[in-house]
Amino acid sequence: MSTLRIEKTNFYYELQGSGEPLVLIAGYGCDHSFWQFVSPILAEHYQVLTFDNLGVGQTQGDGQPLSIELMADQTMALIEALKLKNPNIIGQSMGGAIAQTIAHNHGHKIGKLVLANTSAKFNQVTLQAIESLTNMVEATLAPEIIIKSLQAWVFGSRVLSDPAFKQEHLDKILSDPYPQSLIDQKRQLAALKGFDSTSYLKEITNQTLVIGAEEDRLTLPLESEYLASHIPEATFEMLTDGHASPIEQPEAIAKLILKHLIVHS
Repeated sequence: MSTLRIEKTNFYYELQGSGEPLVLIAGYGCDHSFWQFVSPILAEHYQVLTFDNLGVGQTQGDGQPLSIELMADQTMALIEALKLKNPNIIGQSMGGAIAQTIAHNHGHKIGKLVLANTSAKFNQVTLQAIESLTNMVEATLAPEIIIKSLQAWVFGSRVLSDPAFKQEHLDKILSDPYPQSLIDQKRQLAALKGFDSTSYLKEITNQTLVIGAEEDRLTLPLESEYLASHIPEATFEMLTDGHASPIEQPEAIAKLILKHLIVHS
């Protein structure tokens, strides 16, 4: 549990395990704890880095406008400052956009790539759904209402049918000691709106696993298939459930990640 200064930003990060480095990049509005169910499994085999992206958790930055390109460059700066050599990169949702950008701009400095619940360009339904959540925050609706609306978008029917799971998720967000501010929600949303990797996917040469989910409403299965079909060294796997695969089925996604890393080692 440490911080490291990169340019004008103190990045919060955690390292677990030992061995070949593996970097986990979380999605929109999520801090390092998004990986809490997956990282211990991976840390049995790898040195795992989790961290708070710019504009979330304990990594606040200086308030500058955000872009996926900037977030990718600063993630690489963190990796290099920690002296992690040729790390494998795992990105989920917005983290997958960051991971794609890292692979394109810094592909020779990293190992294998895993893109989960993500897209080459976030569709308008997704962007407007996220924007509606920021509108709820701006309108000062009760946090419980906002979180329950979020759950309907990010989880699949199995989890949405489990009251205990939903309540545990609700309680975790409500008890977050470092809640994301409205300003930072909008900064990250602006980064999502500006992202489009369609022109360079064919230039990504890292061995890549793309993971989709059958009930993902935010990054549709067809969008995952598009990534896999346009990245030359990509394979594709489909999970069940919704957009939040590392929360909904951490064992299943960890198994796919480990298989990809071991087979292609």
